[in-house]
Amino acid sequence: MPRKSIYLPDKIMPIIGASDSGGFSQRLVGIVRDWDHITKDAMPELTQSEWLYLMDMLNGVVLEGRQALFLGSDIIESGEMDRLDKKWEVNAREFGKRIDALPLASKIAIHDVAYRFWQPHGIVNDYREVLEKCGANIAE
Repeated sequence: MPRKSIYLPDKIMPIIGASDSGGFSQRLVGIVRDWDHITKDAMPELTQSEWLYLMDMLNGVVLEGRQALFLGSDIIESGEMDRLDKKWEVNAREFGKRIDALPLASKIAIHDVAYRFWQPHGIVNDYREVLEKCGANIAE
């Protein structure tokens, strides 16, 4: 198994709940597996246009959990200010309200898709394929 070094702020260690002296790697692996299960379970089903609206809106944004709380209002604002509603043919007000009603885990799952989406994928001709590879649940 490849070894990786990670550097964590001191305030993160109590959240992880493991000491430096033992079980840290195993605990961290468990947290990552749990994250994967939680985000897959909480992933909302959205149309491709809605997913692309979100990816466009979240491009270049540092994604942190606190920002997920404001995802619905950010959607509405992006429709009004950046005209993403016109570009992706999505009703920003209705979409923002729907996203606002989602549980926090679903909003964080959206952020996870956006993070993966904006990683290098080479030349992309099929955004649906990229969204699916990133874990997006696309409505037919």
